Amino acid sequence: MAELRICMPNLGHVMERGTLVSWLQPEGARVARGDLVAVVESDKVTMEVEAPADGVLARQLVPPGTEVPVGGTLGLLDAAQAAAPEPPATPPARPRYRVAAGRALAAPPPPRPATNDLPLGTLVAFWRQMLRIRRFEERAIYHSTTGDLPGALHVCIGQEAVPVGVCAALRAEDTIASTHRGHGHALAKGASMRRMFAELFGRVDGVCRGKGGSQHVADLSVGMLGANGIVGASFGIAAGAALIAKRRGSGAVSVAFFGDGAASRGTLHEVLNIAALWRLPLLLVCEHNGYAQWVAARDNLATERVSALAAPFGIPGETVDGNDPRAVFRATEAAVARARAGQGPSLLECRTQRYYGHTTSDMQVYRTREQVAALRARTDPVVHFGAELERAGLLPPDARARIEAEIEAEIAEALAFALASPQPGPDALLADVTAA
Repeated sequence: MAELRICMPNLGHVMERGTLVSWLQPEGARVARGDLVAVVESDKVTMEVEAPADGVLARQLVPPGTEVPVGGTLGLLDAAQAAAPEPPATPPARPRYRVAAGRALAAPPPPRPATNDLPLGTLVAFWRQMLRIRRFEERAIYHSTTGDLPGALHVCIGQEAVPVGVCAALRAEDTIASTHRGHGHALAKGASMRRMFAELFGRVDGVCRGKGGSQHVADLSVGMLGANGIVGASFGIAAGAALIAKRRGSGAVSVAFFGDGAASRGTLHEVLNIAALWRLPLLLVCEHNGYAQWVAARDNLATERVSALAAPFGIPGETVDGNDPRAVFRATEAAVARARAGQGPSLLECRTQRYYGHTTSDMQVYRTREQVAALRARTDPVVHFGAELERAGLLPPDARARIEAEIEAEIAEALAFALASPQPGPDALLADVTAA
């Protein structure tokens, strides 16, 4: 990764062009990933543009007042130069957007457990996988702004500890059903990064041959039954897989990931009932990130704890710190062991958060940039878990640098593979389509 484009972002589904209002950094300025570098606007909204990586703002290609098409290049960032120092702890004084009154962030997660009884290599592997998911999605966001990646993009940045902790407790034959925010689930379950990128770019070598895109990634070869755009669809899919496993006596377990917004869907209660009645080997994992699309959980749920919904069906329900992969792993490990022993389903609530909007084009009018910055400083699982490993001497600087370089190399190779893959032709339109 050397020179990256800073592009006109897509600020809405019907936006075609935007205007560069101003540059916030001069040419030659050293910036960190996420620093604000420019202000752009459409006919409906004004937004700051973030640096896609650490580096130097090498060139400003258009002056303020210039109209640029979505995906058009505003400037160039030299990411090959030395990384910038850490950004200041104090967030920008100016709010990004006007805030709707009465909204709240997710409740702070429970305290992290003091125990640390997992093998040292497992802890480092947790951090590596979380960072791998984070870097994958950051590059996906970048390519979404350049126009290479079609469609809406839902990222799980901030939630990485949940898929990592859950999938680390699963076997190869176990299955997962995902949500619209499914990149982390797929990667944690073992999906190929090369084919994941190819799918996001709509190429024939994608996990769904380029026909599913970001919201519909699936890879049955690793037990990833699919992401989808239907709220709560994972419940029935995972329950069906759990029923098959029980009927076959395979010992496999199925996991349904869902968000707090799906906790009010009737299908959750239907599946909880039938899974408890039939003692299905099923684990329901709620990624409670505080928002159902644009609505705060407190305005959408009558209960503070989603895990409490398990009690009426006589099954275990547990709430854990979703920013600690150890806590997620241990809770999943216990629930999976219970399911394999024929004792039925469990409900696991992981309290976490997302730092981006519902999609990357979501303006987040329901919270300020200051709120997100404070939330990120307090909870970021990749940053805090990595720092904890460093303090414990488990992740020395040379080992950390080596892991980061390996991930960057994997991403570069995966991107090259994906971008070299052709797009599906007209003859693929009806392939894989069946009729009853």
